[in-house]
Amino acid sequence: MPGLVRKAVVLAGGTGIAQLISIAALPLLVRIYSPREFGIFALFSAVSWMAAVVATWQLEHRVILQGADRRAALLVQLICTWGIAFAAVLSLVFIALLLSHTLVLPPDLSTTSLAFLLFLTVSGISLTQAMRAWLIRLGAFSWIARGTVVASVVTATVAILPAFLFGAEYQRYGLLMAQASGLLVTALVWLKLGRPPVPGGFFRVRWKRICTIARAEWYVGLVLTLSNAAKTGYGRMPTPVITSVGGAVAAGYFGLVERVIAAPSSLLAQSVCAAFRNQIGEFAARREHGAIVHLYWRIVMVAFGIACPAYLLGALLAPEVFSLVFGEDWRTAGEYASILLFGEIFVFVLATVEDAAVLLDLNRYRLSWHIGQLTMIASLWGAVIAGWVTRIHEVLWILVGIRILFALIDFSVIAAITLRVRRSGLGNTSD
Repeated sequence: MPGLVRKAVVLAGGTGIAQLISIAALPLLVRIYSPREFGIFALFSAVSWMAAVVATWQLEHRVILQGADRRAALLVQLICTWGIAFAAVLSLVFIALLLSHTLVLPPDLSTTSLAFLLFLTVSGISLTQAMRAWLIRLGAFSWIARGTVVASVVTATVAILPAFLFGAEYQRYGLLMAQASGLLVTALVWLKLGRPPVPGGFFRVRWKRICTIARAEWYVGLVLTLSNAAKTGYGRMPTPVITSVGGAVAAGYFGLVERVIAAPSSLLAQSVCAAFRNQIGEFAARREHGAIVHLYWRIVMVAFGIACPAYLLGALLAPEVFSLVFGEDWRTAGEYASILLFGEIFVFVLATVEDAAVLLDLNRYRLSWHIGQLTMIASLWGAVIAGWVTRIHEVLWILVGIRILFALIDFSVIAAITLRVRRSGLGNTSD
C-alpha cells in the first residue's frame, strides 16, 4: 500500500497541477466561447471518444498483462498503427456522410475542417492511451505526470491565445483544436520519454509481427472493445440526451460541468487506478486474486472517505461558486453540478479500481454491466424523445440514480468474488 500511495501521489500531483491550469483558464474560456460553442465541443468530443474505443480496440488494458516487454511493445505499436488508420477511414466516412446529406452541419461549420479535427482527435486519443499504458507498465509515473501538465498548458494556450488574435473565425473551432493539440503533444512527449523498444524501431512497422499479435489478442480485444464501447456510449450519451431536452445551450452548461467536476475527479481517480494497475500487475500474472481483492477494498474505502465530504460540500455550494467564478449567466450550470455531484461520488470510487474486473478475468461480466448502463441511458433518451421526460433536472436525477444503482451492483459482485476467494484460497474467478 505505501508503494501504491507514492505512485498515486506522483500522478495526482501532475494531475492536480494540470487541472489547476485548466480551471484557471475556464473563466477566460467562458468569456471567449459561448454556451453554444461549448455545446458543439461537447458533442464533438462525445463522438471522438466513442470512435476511439474502436480505434484502440481497448488493447491498452492488455499491455500490463504481457509477460515480456518485447510483446508489450509490439502491442503498443499495434494500437498506434490501427488507431491512426481507423481515424483516417473514419474521417473519410464522415466527409461522405456530409456530402450525401445523411448528416447535416450548422451552416457556419466547415466539413473539411471538422473531418481533419476528427482525424487528429481520434489519432491523439489512440496514441495517448497506448503510451499511457506502456508507461504504467514501466512504472514511469513522473513521465505520465509531466505529459499531463504539458497537455493542460498546450490545451489552454491553443484555446485562448489564437482566439484573441483571430476572433470569431477561430472561435468556431478553437475548443476542438485545443483538445486535439493537447492530445497529440502529450503523445509526442511520452514517445520521446519512453519509446517502446520494438525491434527495428517503433516507427518501422513489421506487418508480420503486427498480425501475429493481433491474432493472439483479437478475442479479448473484441470483448473489451464491446465492453468499453458500451461504457463510452453511456458515458457520452448524456450530452445528446441533454441536447434533446434543452438544446445546444443546455449541452454547453453540461459540458462546463464535466470540465469543472467530472473530468478533474476522473483524472484524479485514474491516477489512483494507474498505480493500482501497476501494483497488482504481478498479482494478476500469478493469479493471486486474494491480494487483488484485498487491495481493491482498501482503495474503495479510502476513496469513499475522500469523495463523500468533498462532493457533498460541492453539491451544496455549486450554484453560488459557478455564479461567482463564471458569471451569473452560468448559474444554471452550477445547478446541474449540484445534482450530478451525488452520482459523481460513486463514479469517482469506481474509477479508482476500474481495471479490477479485467484483472480478475471478469470480462464478460464487465461487458454485461456496461451494456446494462447503456440500455438504461438509451431508454432515458427514448423517454425524452417520446416526451415522457421533459425537464433537465428530471433527466439529471435519473442519471444519478442509474450511476448509483450500477455502482451498488458492481460492489455486490466483487463482494461475492471476495467471499469465494477467502473460502478457497486463491480462488477461481474466471467468468
